[in-house]
Amino acid sequence: MLQTEFVFVSCGDFDGNQMRREALFKKFNVPSYLKRWINFKKVFPIHLFDSKAPENKITFIKDVKKPCVRGMPDMLSLCGLELEGHHHSGIDDARNIARCVVECLKKGFEPHQGMVLS
Repeated sequence: MLQTEFVFVSCGDFDGNQMRREALFKKFNVPSYLKRWINFKKVFPIHLFDSKAPENKITFIKDVKKPCVRGMPDMLSLCGLELEGHHHSGIDDARNIARCVVECLKKGFEPHQGMVLS
């Protein structure tokens, strides 16, 4: 039987950290699957889109690796994609991040457990 594990992808750590703070404040539990995510700004494989960039050897440790892109507009631009919807609109941001991830996967990007922040 194939076992599937879900990991959320974000463009920064704010949302995951905010969810943790809000849960503590309101005294409710956050399911374990919402406590883990990949900050795509920190693991964006810029070398797949910019031949001048050094290969991105990710050894992700919380708060150590500086993002190689400034944010979603940079990621979209490098992927050759236009912003769809409105920047900083929850559902539009989610769709745009997903589009960037798909483009990176098409170019050979392979996410791994070491990229997950928990």
